[in-house]
Parts: sequence; structure tokens; C-alpha cells
Amino acid sequence: MLINGPKIGLRAEFKAVLLEDGKVVEETDWNSNMITDLCLTAIHSWSCQQRCFIGSGTTPPATTDTSIETLLPGSNINGADVGTPIQPAVTPIPAVAPDWGHWSMKKFRFEAGNGTGSVNEFILGTASAGIYKSISGSNAMHRHVLPATINKAANQVLDVYFKYWSYPDIIPTTGTVTIQGINYDTETSYYALDSNNRGSMFVNIGQSLVFGSYFKCWDGAPAGLTGAGPTGNYADGGYDTSRGLINSGLGFGDWKVWSGLDVMNTASGIITVLGCQTTIGYRIQTSFAATDGPNIGGGFPKTNTDIINATWRYNYGRYTP
Repeated sequence: MLINGPKIGLRAEFKAVLLEDGKVVEETDWNSNMITDLCLTAIHSWSCQQRCFIGSGTTPPATTDTSIETLLPGSNINGADVGTPIQPAVTPIPAVAPDWGHWSMKKFRFEAGNGTGSVNEFILGTASAGIYKSISGSNAMHRHVLPATINKAANQVLDVYFKYWSYPDIIPTTGTVTIQGINYDTETSYYALDSNNRGSMFVNIGQSLVFGSYFKCWDGAPAGLTGAGPTGNYADGGYDTSRGLINSGLGFGDWKVWSGLDVMNTASGIITVLGCQTTIGYRIQTSFAATDGPNIGGGFPKTNTDIINATWRYNYGRYTP
């Protein structure tokens, strides 16, 4: 079965600070950058904000950009996390997603002698091994073109700050599935959005936001946007036994979850299934309610003769208010 999950909107900003002898020579405002199609395709497999390159190209950024336009020498810098993500605890529950937006930030320092010249563009990519690794300005996950040139002399230092925002959709996604001949309405949403464990968005977004470390089943109602987890009894077993990305494309990733015969068993039926990371990432949950069969409104049964073999689709894209 395929369960369609809610969406997270992403946006990002750059700011540059030019220094000489430890003093600020020039500082830009925060400016929105382009999240490329490549980023929205690769984001499930790689952390897309690890390595920064600067260049002199002035062509406006486009969603189809895949590399820096004109690389400046010595421009290949890994960043360090700076700043604490905003963790708003909003009461009452807000009606629109922006109230749940939060950010994480990285700083990339280009020392004296690195990236000297006319600085007009920044890109970010991954330092991880694999087909999406950024080398010499390739595989641009983010691209930004400055409104005005920064002329970096050989004795000057340039700090590039990158702030990454995420906005989880607080409106649940609904659907229907059939399990062992019985039809169920489903509702998938995030929960505990006011928690301090939402963590940095510089981790692998796909795994951490869907099924990072836990896959649990309950016989009670799902959690709300804020507060504790689902009600009722936790099904015997514990953690998930298997999970993995089986399909992905522009703006989505499909995660398969499989549990064995001897776990997740509950006599009264599984009403709520949730996945989360231990310390990072939003939590996601799906509730089930039978629309036919002998237990209208109830969950689906699982015994030690059954397995769970399901796929959750995680959706994301560029944030629009």
C-alpha cells in the first residue's frame, strides 16, 4: 500500500560578510537563493548543504542550474553549523504553516587567498561521496547571484552564511487503502511540532523526517500538532525491522517499511502508525479507520501470521506563502 504524506516547503537565504584585519568591510542583506531541481531530486540521498563554492558569474539563477557559472580559484569550502534553529512553541495552534517555520544556519569561510576576485555567485552542494558530490562547482543544490559584486582582495576574508528554512504543512493528507480486503480511510500528518527535537535541516531530510530510527504502532488515536504521542497501547515489538528509500523523483521520495511476524502485533487493531528520529526530524503519523467490514471505524488487525509491507510517500518542494 502507498500512503501519501504531507508536504514540507523549503526556502533558503545567503548573506556575505567581507572582512579585513578582523574588521567588517562590507556586509550584504539576507537574500533568497534558488533551490535547484537537482536539490529537490537528490535531497533524500544526500545532505545538500555541506560545501560552498563562489564564482564571478552573473547569469540569474534558474531551477535547472546544475553548476557554478565561473569558479574562482581556491573556492571549495566545507561549512560549520552556526546558530540555533528557531523552535517556536505557539499557542493556540496556528492556522497557517509559516508559524511553524524554523531555520538552521551554516557559515562558510573563504580565507585570505581563497576565492580572490569579483564575487557574484554562490552555490552549495554535498561533500558526500557518490554521483551528487560537488567537485569544482558541480552538482549545485542551491545557487545565488548577488545584487552587487563583492571585490575580494587577496588579503581579505569572506564569510558566507547560509540559512535554511523549512515549513511543515499542518493540514493532514487524507487517502484510502485496502488491507486484507477491508477499506480504510487514512490521515497522515506531522505531530509534536513544538518539540525541541525537530533538529537541524542539514541532515538527510528524507530519512530523518519520515522513518529515521523508529517505526511504531498504537491501538489509540493519533497525536495532535503539539504535545505527546498517540494514545492507547503501544503494540509489542519495538523498532522497525526494515526501511529504505525505494523510489524518488522531483519533490518526492517513497520509503518502504517492513515488519516481521513477531512484532507490531495488537489484538485490538492498529489505529496509528508513526515514524520519527530519536533526536532529530519531524515526526510523521498515519491513522487508519475502517469504512467497511466487521469493525467500522477501527484499526487493522495484525497477528504473528502477518507482516507489514507498506510504502509512505514524503513530499516536499520550494516554499510559497
